[in-house]
Amino acid sequence: MTALDTEPDPFTITPGTEDVPISSTWIASVSETLRQGDYVDLIPIAQPQAGADNVGTFTTTSEASEFKHLLVLSVHTDNNAEVTSQQTGAPQSVGARGSGTGVASVDVKMTTAEAQALASLIQQKYQLLIVGVSDETRSGGGMK
Repeated sequence: MTALDTEPDPFTITPGTEDVPISSTWIASVSETLRQGDYVDLIPIAQPQAGADNVGTFTTTSEASEFKHLLVLSVHTDNNAEVTSQQTGAPQSVGARGSGTGVASVDVKMTTAEAQALASLIQQKYQLLIVGVSDETRSGGGMK
């Protein structure tokens, strides 16, 4: 018996966690190589304000530290097809897809408190940088 036999499936939505879909309209930037099972940090950024002195800058928020090491439950294209990797045996390239182009939505596992904080930021017109991270030190919604 190993630890994997005794730990719950990380994809299971348990009491206090939610499957939170993130629409493309809320995403400022995300890697096209993102797949189900990856872990991400969400970095909320404010919409740039008009004016020459804001070129190349963005504003984040103190809530940015709340959205760390979240498990990606699914990634969908603009026609709602799940993004998958190329089949084994097909000519491969790094991050090559077996289906679809573009990313229309990403579902992540979050705690209820994280989901409420994110909803508040989305209402304030923040967008999200979605950054892939190592799954070795989980601490957010993917926490066991």
